Amino acid sequence: MHLMQHISAFLTLVLTVTVSLTNALHCPRDRSRNVRNLLKEVVYPLFTQVKTSVPDTCLFSPERDKYLLQEENKVSEGISKWYCNYCGKGFYSEDYLDRHFDNRHSEYVREDKSSVCFADYCDIMRCDILAGRRKKEFWDVSLCLESDMKDLMDDCERLMSACVPDGLSKNATEFLITHMTENVCSFLTCKKYWQSAVEEENDGVIFYSILTVFLIIVFTIYYCVAYHYFYTDTFTDSYYETYYDRQHPVSNPPVGRQQEGIPGTRRRIMEDIAEHEVS
Repeated sequence: MHLMQHISAFLTLVLTVTVSLTNALHCPRDRSRNVRNLLKEVVYPLFTQVKTSVPDTCLFSPERDKYLLQEENKVSEGISKWYCNYCGKGFYSEDYLDRHFDNRHSEYVREDKSSVCFADYCDIMRCDILAGRRKKEFWDVSLCLESDMKDLMDDCERLMSACVPDGLSKNATEFLITHMTENVCSFLTCKKYWQSAVEEENDGVIFYSILTVFLIIVFTIYYCVAYHYFYTDTFTDSYYETYYDRQHPVSNPPVGRQQEGIPGTRRRIMEDIAEHEVS
C-alpha cells in the first residue's frame, strides 16, 4: 500500500516537472513578460482613454494571457521582494518566483483553447530589442530587407485591428487603430526597428542638469568670496589689526583710541608706515 502511494507521488512529481518544462520551452516566461509589459505601457492605456476594455477577440487581451492566473498572484514589495500569493513564500527576484510557479503551482497555467502565449508574438513586439538581448549591429542593419519588415507590419496591423471593439464611435475607432499602429507596428521598419517603443529618461540630460546647478552654486560662492576679499575689509582688517597688535603691543590703549574702532586702527597703521618711510 505504501509502495503504491510512493509510486503515485513520484509519478505526480514527474508529470508536474514535465508540464513545467514543456511550458518553459513552448512559452518562455521572460519573453511573455516582455510582450505583456509593452502592452501595459503602450496599448492597454489607449482603451482606458476611450473608456472601453480590450475585447476577448483580441489575441492580446489580458484575459487570454496564458500566465494570467499566476501573474495575478504575484505580490511585489520592491525589486528584491516578491511573494507567492498561493502559499506565501518569498523570493529575491521575479525570475525565482516564476520558477516556483513552474515547480509548485503549474496547475494555474491556462491550457484552454482561448489562452494565448504572448511569447509567440515576439517577432512583432521585438522582445529581444526591448529586453536588451540584441543590440544594433552593422550587419543587422545592412542586411535588413524592407520586404520582410513589410510582412511583419501587415501582420501587426491586422492583429491590432482585431483588437478594436465593436460599437465604438468612428473617432474612437480611428484613435485606437492610429495609436496602436504608431506605438507598436510603426517600429517594424529597417530604420526604426532598433528604437525603443517606450519613452526612456535621458540620463545625459539629467546628469548635465545636475552638473549645471552644481557649477552655478560653486561660481556663486567663489564670486562672493572674491568680492569680499578684493572690495571689502572683511579679510584685510583682521590682517592689519593682527599685524599692528603684534608690532605694537598695548596693554591699556588710550581711551580715545578705544573708541576709534576699525577705521581708526587702519589710520594708525598708515601713519606708522608713513613715519617709518620718512625716518
